[in-house]
Parts: sequence; C-alpha cells; structure tokens
Amino acid sequence: MFRRLLGMVHRGIPPIPKPDLSALSEIGDGPDRAWQRLNLWWQATGSDVTIGINSSVAVAALAERYDATLPADFQAYLLHGCPVAEETMDHELGTWWPLERIRNLLDEDGCGSDPELPGEGARYLLFADHLMWCWAWAISCEPGATYGHVVRVSDTIGTVAVSFTDFVERYTTDWQSIG
Repeated sequence: MFRRLLGMVHRGIPPIPKPDLSALSEIGDGPDRAWQRLNLWWQATGSDVTIGINSSVAVAALAERYDATLPADFQAYLLHGCPVAEETMDHELGTWWPLERIRNLLDEDGCGSDPELPGEGARYLLFADHLMWCWAWAISCEPGATYGHVVRVSDTIGTVAVSFTDFVERYTTDWQSIG
C-alpha cells in the first residue's frame, strides 16, 4: 500500500478508476446496502480488505460497553461487512477498523470528551480513519437529533453524513466530500 501511495505522489500514476456499482440496484435500500456497497467497492478497486462475520453477541457487547443503540445500517455492517484486520488501507487510504478496535471518543488516545457533542461524545463510536489517523470518522449512537450521523474527527468535529449508508455512498463515490 505504501509503495502505491508513493507511486501516486512521486510519479503521478493515475488512481484506480471508480468501479461500476450498477449491481447495487438490485440490493434495495435496506440496512444491508451500506456494507454490501462497501464490499463491492473494495473488491472493484483492488483494496486488500478482508471482511468477516461478527457474532451478534460480540456486536451486542460493543453496544452494551458504551450504553449505545446501534443504527440498523451500522449494526448490519458490523455483523456482515466489517474488516477482520486493521493492517490494510483501501483505495482512498482509509483504514476501516475491525470490531475489536471500534471505541468511543473517550476511549481513543488523543480524543477525549467534546462538550459540543451530545453526551460529550460518549456514544460516538470511531470506526475508520484516514491515512494513519490524519482524521477519523465516528457514528453517533446518541439518542436524539444526531442519532446515526457520522462526524469527521480531527482538530475539530463536524457532521459529514446523516447516516452510515449516506457516509458509505459518499465515501465510495467522492470521499473528499466527507474528508
């Protein structure tokens, strides 16, 4: 991955073309759409991301640890489309975290609470980062108006998508719109 990044920067190698995701028209708009789209995109872009199936017990334990109710699309992703290892970056230099790595803002080194977020970020779960934590993304599991929203976490925190599905759609078509 690092060699590919250096090649793109130093030699001006064009990025891999965006994949044809027309197969998604058969998926529908249910909670499985996000993880299926992401998996198809990883395959089509040659990203070396291996997904696995997590047990409902393990996913429930994550939710319980943070007293969180997971949005349905994010829960489906954790159950069926979550990477099994953190070592690989995808085509857009994102690292999607395995279930064991996902944590809230308070538990992540360098983050801490944020008084601007509902519940100070205790129910915002970090699930991916960009280029070795230049910034990361977290989903709100906080009941209320921000429930399901995805925020970009860096020196400031701001909403980038209204749902996990919206986030994945934008990430796989124009990642800079959420970066």
